[in-house]
Amino acid sequence: QSIEDMQRFLERFPTFRSHSLNVSKHVAVMGELARLVEAESLLDVSQFEQELACDDDHTTHYKLLTEMIASPRVKTGSKLRLALLYCLRYEDRQADDQLQNVRFVKNALLRCGVPPENIALIDALLSYSGCQHRAPGLYGSITDRLKRKMQTTLQGVSNVYTRHVPPFVTLAEQALKGRLKQDRYPGVNGVVSSHNKQASDVILFIIGGATFEETTKIAEINAAAS
Repeated sequence: QSIEDMQRFLERFPTFRSHSLNVSKHVAVMGELARLVEAESLLDVSQFEQELACDDDHTTHYKLLTEMIASPRVKTGSKLRLALLYCLRYEDRQADDQLQNVRFVKNALLRCGVPPENIALIDALLSYSGCQHRAPGLYGSITDRLKRKMQTTLQGVSNVYTRHVPPFVTLAEQALKGRLKQDRYPGVNGVVSSHNKQASDVILFIIGGATFEETTKIAEINAAAS
């Protein structure tokens, strides 16, 4: 190597070193994330969350829930979250059997170290957002569930971790296509709105803010329409 080559290397060395350090940091972060995902069974937990939201299979879900609550790898926060989703999904099952199942789930959470005040969130959630206190359609109608089941059977699932579609996203798509039902979504102050006409722009107002999932789905709709 010539003196000029060495000089050019020394001039570029700070940039090279900076890039090298950044790559090392990214590799370290990705390695730690991969370790946590494996150690806490986060992929299994995430897939089960999607199944609870999208599928209606009480026997299988109850068995999986009890196994995950008993697993030492699953964190207590994940166990509580899965229990909340299960109780919300199947609260309208046969009353006596389901009450017994819920009691078993609560006791299992207590045995694995979930604080009683956190377990009380199950009753609070059902009191606030149970089937008697929310609008219909959270899990879709029987027809919707059968349609999703047939599509899943015929086409498969492209990503088991992103199956759930928030209800209001479906509502936004219906508004864009002009398919909103006048009786369920009347105009303000009695004004008859043009529900049967396709809209070029839809403004969504969400009280309390939007989740990351909802934001992502709306971004996908905007990208597809642009």
